[in-house]
Amino acid sequence: CAFFTYNEKYDNNHLSVTLSIYSGRQNPSWKIIDKEEVNSIKEKLSQIPKIQKNHDFEKYLGGFIIFNHGLTDFPNTVIINSGIVAVGFGKERQYFNDTNYELENYMTGLARKSINQDELPEYYKEGMI
Repeated sequence: CAFFTYNEKYDNNHLSVTLSIYSGRQNPSWKIIDKEEVNSIKEKLSQIPKIQKNHDFEKYLGGFIIFNHGLTDFPNTVIINSGIVAVGFGKERQYFNDTNYELENYMTGLARKSINQDELPEYYKEGMI
């Protein structure tokens, strides 16, 4: 997947996030080093209920892809899309239900403040998410 290459430009001890919204061109990405932001994500992750594998999730890859770069007590990979959160890779992957979209909305807020607005589609700029 193309989004794996974007985190190579960052150093360690942070999170890198890719907003996977485009097909055929580079997706916007940024890094999170602020401890309050990292802790907010951890807190929101800890509060969402685990669900059985969501078979439709794989069809709709996109959304936010978070990669851990050396932080302790944080999953290696988190994918957030359409109210479903996938944590980990392959057979170890677990699924969670972001019922009220709290984590997804938080990530949308971070995207709006972290990404050049010219890189975002109109529905992100207008707060339609």
